[in-house]
Amino acid sequence: MTADAAKPSVATPAVRHGPPPTALIVALVPLAVAVNFLANSLVALLGLPIYLDTIGTFLAAALLGPWWGALAGVLTNVVGAFPNGVANLLFAPVNVAAALVWGYGIRRLGLGQAVLGFFGLAVVVGVVTGVLATPIVLLVFGGATGHPSDLITATLASFGIERAALVSSVVTSVPDKVIAGYAGLAITAALPVAVASRAVLPEAPGTRRLAIALGGIVVGVILAAVAVLALPPG
Repeated sequence: MTADAAKPSVATPAVRHGPPPTALIVALVPLAVAVNFLANSLVALLGLPIYLDTIGTFLAAALLGPWWGALAGVLTNVVGAFPNGVANLLFAPVNVAAALVWGYGIRRLGLGQAVLGFFGLAVVVGVVTGVLATPIVLLVFGGATGHPSDLITATLASFGIERAALVSSVVTSVPDKVIAGYAGLAITAALPVAVASRAVLPEAPGTRRLAIALGGIVVGVILAAVAVLALPPG
């Protein structure tokens, strides 16, 4: 018996490689846009200082590929322009960036396989999108977009509007992307294996993945609460 033969075999996830089937694209991209729009409308209705407009972007980027996720992100901003105004289109590059970081991180770098890697990737997406959104908020909206996160900017305004807008954008975007990523993970837990296996994600589709996803959502909510409660009084 050789040394290689003596090594225990390691089970690897059965991942479907290659371009996604056209039928899956036609079904999943509109679903991703709908999930983004509905989740964002819900948090706006509740007045929460997060966005949740990238849950579907995560799904499309992870299961179809980064550029399909980018398409879902752009379409989300196009649809959102009807109730929110054409200014909503200005944030399309932010949604595209989320798709590319998630898509390449999961599908090329394998950062979605482990629980910690998945969480860390969501944090990176939050930082990247928060930084990218800041110049748009400053140059186009003067630092205030009418979103509940403007309260954070106003509280920190004494440090300078640029710094206040950057901090506000990042500290709301990081928990937002953590929640969005794990909400998307929860959805994949219920998808057919043939679809869910198109990306290597924590655990196999099913109850264990769902449990991880729910735990991640709770962590994201805690991060959002801590960010708000840690602010100095305005």
